Amino acid sequence: MLFDSLRQRLTNLFAITLAVCCVLTLNPLATAAPEPVSVADSIDPSQYPDQSVVIVHYHRPDGDYADWNLWAWPDGGAGQRYDFTGETEFSRYATLVLPESVPLIGMIVREGEWRAKDVDRDRFARISRGGVTEVWLVAGNERVFLTPASVDLSARIFGAFLDSSDLIHFTTST
Repeated sequence: MLFDSLRQRLTNLFAITLAVCCVLTLNPLATAAPEPVSVADSIDPSQYPDQSVVIVHYHRPDGDYADWNLWAWPDGGAGQRYDFTGETEFSRYATLVLPESVPLIGMIVREGEWRAKDVDRDRFARISRGGVTEVWLVAGNERVFLTPASVDLSARIFGAFLDSSDLIHFTTST
């Protein structure tokens, strides 16, 4: 009797998991996110002598950017807050102006004053000396994308929670 009950619960769990995976990968009604775009052409590097400009795009699939900001620091330097003040159809972005000599920046996307971090690890990007560097970040993805074409927007399961023996709550990117 106990074995039959356990087997039925495992069967239900497997069926629910399979259904969610199918919905995430085969859903023909899912709307595609706008394509990432570059805004580097709108910045004239000659306006920033002896400085480097870094544009950090941040995409949230849910479109909720309220109170999210960027904490960034030059390699070996102190960090500071940058707000996402620019906007494209794909993302919000922050523009950082740094000394030309900075070869690397660290970045954390955070909510408010450290209420939450987008991902658990710090992200890093090499920057062009005296030019414009552009990077793309996606909520829940630790990767730093260096070109718009490389941005990965595939469906992701962020979490699965067993609420009861026959109910699983999934948090996804779509």
